[in-house]
This record gives sequence, C-alpha cells and structure tokens, in this order.
Amino acid sequence: MEGKPRRDSILDKTSQVFDLPADVLTGLPRLELLGDRELRMERHKGILSYGTEEIQISGGKMIVRIRGSALELKSMSTAELLITGHIIEVAFC
Repeated sequence: MEGKPRRDSILDKTSQVFDLPADVLTGLPRLELLGDRELRMERHKGILSYGTEEIQISGGKMIVRIRGSALELKSMSTAELLITGHIIEVAFC
C-alpha cells in the first residue's frame, strides 16, 4: 500500500488547524538563500566545521553543507546564523 506515512498526514493536519508551517512543527531548520551571496539559517544546532570554502552546520536530523569561496560566518546566535561569500552549493546530508 503506497501513500504518505501516517506521521506526515498528522503533521499536515496539525499544520493546517493551527495555521503553522510544517517545518515549525517538525523542528527542521529553515534556510533563506539570497542569490549566491548570503544564507540565513534558523533552528540550527551549531557549526560542525568551518572554513572559507566549506561550512557544515548541524540541523538536528540533517547536516547542511555549504560550499563556495570566501565564505564567512557573519553572525550567529542560538536562533539564527548568517553566512556570506560566494555560495556555490548547499547540500543536505
């Protein structure tokens, strides 16, 4: 029997009832990419590795890997981080 797993349908219904985005309910990170120069990430769990060509960030259930050149962590708080530079790739592992 194919279809969505039951957990997904419960999250979808809860999201609709409370008018909330599903990512808020699951605790998944939220990323905002502005062109190829700036990336903002909410709900991160910390930096795993940091360099000017690659940064790896814990997203809890996944790792977010940013590759590029002249990458720089401009700001970081418990709620959000900001990475600037020339972003070539964003991958989820």
